[in-house]
Amino acid sequence: MTRRARAPIRTIRIPASSRVSVVVRGFAAHPFVSAEQIASAIRWLPAYHVEGLREIVYSPREPLHYPSLGVPSASRGHAEFVQNERTIFVYRTDDVALFWHVLYHEIGHHVFFVVLGSTLKKRWVMDIYPGSECATAYGYTSAAEDFAECYALYAQQTRSLVAMPAKLGFMREGVFSDRPPGLREKSG
Repeated sequence: MTRRARAPIRTIRIPASSRVSVVVRGFAAHPFVSAEQIASAIRWLPAYHVEGLREIVYSPREPLHYPSLGVPSASRGHAEFVQNERTIFVYRTDDVALFWHVLYHEIGHHVFFVVLGSTLKKRWVMDIYPGSECATAYGYTSAAEDFAECYALYAQQTRSLVAMPAKLGFMREGVFSDRPPGLREKSG
């Protein structure tokens, strides 16, 4: 596996004055996205969203199937969030809009699995998701995938969640607010 291959590294502070930082590497080889663009795209997120996320890595030789936003094809993006490594791997993308959706979707997985506390996560899984309309077809596969899809759409400031007021409100007040309730307690 090539995950550990060395590539140019850029460390991003979120926000610039924060103690939270994420390593971005491999994007010198990406055809249309640079590490600086990744930095700009995630700096506006609340710092606690990327706290604990170690790396965002471009590694095009390890493609995975990513079926978000409709029927997958060879031109779709490929990525994953590896929870035990706290790393997002972007394997291949050839569509700019899909790239940004995939990146925010994977950050959404980090938020769901690492940042949210059990009370807030339970509210999504037990109250918001069951029987609801999903923002994308991929969201119907599980509550975690629907959360990541909603996160990506909200982060990209699309109007897609307007027709889903419960999900829009959850993202606005429970996830993206300055002081959201239900974050995980710090251990230490």
